[in-house]
Amino acid sequence: MNTGKPAEIQGAELLCGIARSLIALGKERNIASYSLPYPRLAQLTLDRVVLHCALHRKEPPTGVPGLAEWWERSAEGNHPLPLPAGFLKDGSRLLDPGTGKATRTCAELASYGPYGTLDRDAADLLDGLEAACKHPELFERCRTFLIARPVIDAEAPIEMARTHAALTVWRRVRHLYAPPADHEVVRGKVAVCAGCGLPARADEGERTTWCESGRCTVGTAASVHPADRKLLLPYSLRLFLSLPGATETRVVAGLRSRGIFPELVSGGLGAYGFTDPVGVKWVMRVLDREEPALLADRATRLFAQEPHRSLVALPDELLHRTPGYRDAFQRHVPPGVRISLVPEGRVADVWENPAQES
Repeated sequence: MNTGKPAEIQGAELLCGIARSLIALGKERNIASYSLPYPRLAQLTLDRVVLHCALHRKEPPTGVPGLAEWWERSAEGNHPLPLPAGFLKDGSRLLDPGTGKATRTCAELASYGPYGTLDRDAADLLDGLEAACKHPELFERCRTFLIARPVIDAEAPIEMARTHAALTVWRRVRHLYAPPADHEVVRGKVAVCAGCGLPARADEGERTTWCESGRCTVGTAASVHPADRKLLLPYSLRLFLSLPGATETRVVAGLRSRGIFPELVSGGLGAYGFTDPVGVKWVMRVLDREEPALLADRATRLFAQEPHRSLVALPDELLHRTPGYRDAFQRHVPPGVRISLVPEGRVADVWENPAQES
């Protein structure tokens, strides 16, 4: 187990493996109802955790359910893994204690580092869509469709068939939608949060008790539908395209209203290029991540080969909800890497006054 890496780095890598295992388990059914054998990734991760505990004389989890139970509690002090300082925010959990479903933190850990999978899965799906579109304009329309519709009515294709433009888009994106998985259905119903449009859980009064975005207040209005009436995008696209896409839509509309016309850059989950008034070229990505240290790693990897100035726009709501987010982000950006982290409402100001972000 001694790889020559600091114990904190080994702990972070193992934690990310746990997150990927929990995501894999969540694709099956409720964790409490699993029968053997468990998915190979989950069993391999459990073996690694047990070995780590044995080497460090710690109490190991009692099987995969015990491993999962660790992460329904706050990450501080409830596990034997050493982690880098500030690697996760205080109070972060990998599983929601009420539903047992993966949190945003879990999804971001599953995407962390060179072996991250979840947001790369979403990027691969978009790359495939772009390759299938004959023209960039069609791809942009398809991408906009996916951002606005993480969940659609099963009868929506009938409506779309009435216009050629809508039908053209649907023919390109329909393979990405699927009926809800078993774990997304409660008593034959699917709930959708009115605040963000993502899947949710709701009480009898159609108020959310849990929202996939992790940001909508409990009690937000929800719509509840028979499961056979809804089609869903894959989890990866819902979290890493549709969720930040709502912010992206506002940012791009705000820029255009001030005479700034960024162009969508081909490849990956999406970026925009623009040139500021002094002639400097920028690349902007709109991201929505709960964990600032994990965002710093992802942004550094995304912009590693980028010759232009780099800007990450974040939802205003996220920065207001998480004091110290920008400072935590900057502490985890490697020395010499310049990435401007900007609230969504200030992106146009940065374009007009780029020296503010120098």
